[in-house]
Amino acid sequence: GIGGLVAFACVFAGLIYATFGSLPAALAFFRDEQVSVSPRMVDIGEGQPGEIRKVTVDVTNWTDQPIRIFGGTSDCSCTVLGDLPLTIPAKETRALSVDMSLKGKPGIFTRKAALLVDNEGYQVVAFHLTGRILGATQKANGMNSLR
Repeated sequence: GIGGLVAFACVFAGLIYATFGSLPAALAFFRDEQVSVSPRMVDIGEGQPGEIRKVTVDVTNWTDQPIRIFGGTSDCSCTVLGDLPLTIPAKETRALSVDMSLKGKPGIFTRKAALLVDNEGYQVVAFHLTGRILGATQKANGMNSLR
């Protein structure tokens, strides 16, 4: 039984790679995504209030035409505009930097960010950022300290 399951998984994986080239390409096809952001949930770690974190996301164009990213989130805590505008050729991936300012009350947070994409019309591609804002008596490694 286990051998049959392993054989089925191997055949299935082979079909995925033969048809789509990769598992992410297959997932994008079945999700009907023309543009994907990876990771969809970005962990920026933990830091002190007011600290700015820079992270990178990969943006993949699954279409047969180049796309243009021309805008996105820019608010008091998050901006994706530093590398824009950005053109991504067909079937390619580009890195995009995101600046996140740790603002708000201490604790775990999740924020939504978005990219504006010109792909035969405009569309919004969203992703999320998560992390932890430390209190005034905590260090970045999670240990308590005296200030």
